[in-house]
Amino acid sequence: MPLLPNPSERWNIRAGRTPGLLLDVRMAPHQFLAVIGAAEVGLFDALRDGPADAASLAKATDSSPVGIEVLAKVLVALGYLDEEDGRYALTEVSAKTLPIDELPAMAAFLKEGVRQSLDIARVVKENPPGGVLGWGAIRSGEMALGYHALMRWLASSVVDEVARRATFPRAARRLLDVGGAHGLYTMALCRKYPLLQGAVFDLPAGLASAKQTLPLNSDVSDRIELVQGDFNQDELPEGQDVVFLANIVHGQTAENNADLFQKIGRATTRRGMVLILEQVPDVPQTQLGKGIAAIFGLMLYLFSSGQAYPYERLTGWLEDAGFGDIKRQELRVAPGFSLVSARKRPR
Repeated sequence: MPLLPNPSERWNIRAGRTPGLLLDVRMAPHQFLAVIGAAEVGLFDALRDGPADAASLAKATDSSPVGIEVLAKVLVALGYLDEEDGRYALTEVSAKTLPIDELPAMAAFLKEGVRQSLDIARVVKENPPGGVLGWGAIRSGEMALGYHALMRWLASSVVDEVARRATFPRAARRLLDVGGAHGLYTMALCRKYPLLQGAVFDLPAGLASAKQTLPLNSDVSDRIELVQGDFNQDELPEGQDVVFLANIVHGQTAENNADLFQKIGRATTRRGMVLILEQVPDVPQTQLGKGIAAIFGLMLYLFSSGQAYPYERLTGWLEDAGFGDIKRQELRVAPGFSLVSARKRPR
């Protein structure tokens, strides 16, 4: 959880009396390291069954008692742990929301992304095609497992609000989730619309993630098909009433996005629609939302030459592909995330 300054501290930071730069360049990286370190040594897992002191945690994690105590105190300050009488415990929020089983895999992916991104000055100067890692890095192996674990966790935190806000035509029967991987959005939308048939279109590593989540959603799994394909190389299956894109646009170059939206236009029926979950940095939202959207843009620029595209750019691709009636909503549970819908224009 982020460190939250009180009103007086915020005023001093904004006035330049407290060095905000220190929070950004010294504190924030070590917040990241504390959470990653806890995941890798198994500290969160060791607390799953209840409180424990540093000595017990050190034994359970095969770690130094001094190191565990230093790490645990940081996690208390960050709100991940509680401490009482020398015993540590997961906070109520941590116990409810931390993906403890998947954190080690996520940590490996996140660490490699940060390591590669330390070359940021070269990337900004040279703008290398494909970024520092590129999508090829997550097609298989440890990186793919970590990436898809992270995406499943992120989706699980926003899927209910996305499904609640999504409004489809009554006649909609076919939904295509492009690059949908875990399929959680498809499952939630099929649950909301009982006549809907869903399909997740993705590469093998993404579909492997869906095979993990489908058995846990048996009430809708018989209405969901897994379709292997590469949306940058292949045409999309035609006859779709709804095409859904979740966190796809920001990972693509502008040229690839323009091509993808044309494919969506060809794949949708004459009354079809598209629903897009994205970070849009230039729409009215809180300062936190603007910051999250902009930082997501930087992350994806470094990762794959993507970015958080301006709203006008997004609507332009939609209009060029034959869509109109474009509407936007900002998510409450995920500042910086927007849900954009558009419908095919009558011919």
